Amino acid sequence: MFTEIETDVLLEEIAQGDELYESDANRAIDIWYSVFLKIANESKAMKSTYLYAGIRDYWKAMEISGWFDDLVSAFFWSGRNREKEREEFCKIMMNDFDTGNIRNVFQVNLADLFYLQGKENEANALVENALADYPVNFFGWQRYAEHYTKKETKKDMNKAYR
Repeated sequence: MFTEIETDVLLEEIAQGDELYESDANRAIDIWYSVFLKIANESKAMKSTYLYAGIRDYWKAMEISGWFDDLVSAFFWSGRNREKEREEFCKIMMNDFDTGNIRNVFQVNLADLFYLQGKENEANALVENALADYPVNFFGWQRYAEHYTKKETKKDMNKAYR
């Protein structure tokens, strides 16, 4: 479990990423991903499937969790620039932690990366799983259809429409 001082250091690092997020998302990812790995590794060491298990103070855990959506978005919009980290991040969240009703967010994020890498079958399987779990996920359906409207893939407007 993180000490109070260690938790405050994590909050400071997250704030550094916040300052960079709009001007240099890659630098923000550098900082935030490092924080994520520390938090994830601590929680896994505690044999917990709750990402913030290592944060002793409930209110600080809530404060820390606010940055997480920005990290998810930063990875999504990074395209292939951060492939290795992005894939590892999504897989850690899908395999090691109880993500509940937001599991589909990581499936769609990873599927988007797989589409960019030309791994269409793996991407389709992830998106179809995400949509089966959460069929009203507009974003997932949009990303799925969008893949079939791009020139660099097998442009298939009929499939995109269906």
